[in-house]
Amino acid sequence: FGVGRPAIREAMQALAQKGVIRVAQGERSRVSELSAASVVDQVDNAAKLLLSSKPANLEHLKQLRKILEVGTVGIVAGLCTPDDARSLNRLIETQRDALGNAQAFIEADIAFHAALGALTQNPLIEATTRAMLTWLKEYHRPVLHWSGREDTTLQEHTQLVACLAARDSAGAVAIISKHLDRSALLYVAKAS
Repeated sequence: FGVGRPAIREAMQALAQKGVIRVAQGERSRVSELSAASVVDQVDNAAKLLLSSKPANLEHLKQLRKILEVGTVGIVAGLCTPDDARSLNRLIETQRDALGNAQAFIEADIAFHAALGALTQNPLIEATTRAMLTWLKEYHRPVLHWSGREDTTLQEHTQLVACLAARDSAGAVAIISKHLDRSALLYVAKAS
């Protein structure tokens, strides 16, 4: 193509930054496997920047979360197997074991909600849910401001799994809606 090595090097770096290829010193460049998670990872920094630029964007993210998770449980209610319900209940127990450790409790909460996304069997929902929860974590107010509500979270998660196991879509949607409305108060914009 009549271009020099610097142009090729810049092009390769641009492709690597986009996650299209992997470049390693002393090895040939390799084409990366394209997946829903790798695509969502590409918007990660931009999303975090957008969220930090205006407090209203956090409200938009909470709205997106509600739309996504309400739709997710509607799908999962039609697919939930007894093994799926057992897996979700194990995640609730992991979260219960984390009581008293705010960081571990939040991580277990993210794992539970991400597992719901995975149960849809839709990699785009799973990747988007995981990314969205990671972005929200940046704005999570310490659990000290919400003391005593951890048990409510665990209770709502348990009720949700019971509805999913019974394939009760309407019940699951009602529980997740109430849960998200209540938990939305835990996320506040950071002061500039």
